[in-house]
Amino acid sequence: MTGGSSGDGWFRMVGTEPRLVSNTSIGPAGNTWLAGPRLGDMARALYDEMSSAYGGR
Repeated sequence: MTGGSSGDGWFRMVGTEPRLVSNTSIGPAGNTWLAGPRLGDMARALYDEMSSAYGGR
């Protein structure tokens, strides 16, 4: 990825379903590598709660 990709999701297949496991958060100006946090159960719980409260608005 290149500059401007910050915030893009990183996915992996779990069975036949794609799962969001991280997002592009940091990398050097030379675009030689990217890093992001590993999203786990707490991120899923927050996503589910926010989707329930604000989804469809």
